[in-house]
Amino acid sequence: MKRIIVSIVISLFGIYCANANSPIEIERTIVRIVIHDNGSLIYVELDQPAVNQENCTNDGLLVLYKSHSSFDQIYAGLLSAFHTKGKFKGWVNGCHNWSATYSNPILRRLDLVK
Repeated sequence: MKRIIVSIVISLFGIYCANANSPIEIERTIVRIVIHDNGSLIYVELDQPAVNQENCTNDGLLVLYKSHSSFDQIYAGLLSAFHTKGKFKGWVNGCHNWSATYSNPILRRLDLVK
């Protein structure tokens, strides 16, 4: 019985890890960048939802935390993509929960596409 429980836990952990860090699968364009008044994050509104595996409730906005170790570089890239109407891809990991029923993917990596 103990082996069965351990097997189930390991299987569930593997499923969680498979979705814990996922690519933005289709190139997107930025419509709006908002520097949030709480001072800890910005969010990026996209032309279409960012297809990913995070299961957040709204994939049309991405959240970037100011505490991210590469915040300055990612933010500069976002501004560049926004002003040139350039496309980007990247990676998201987890959901920022604004409330119990509304969440957005957390941006972890930015790939500018020409």
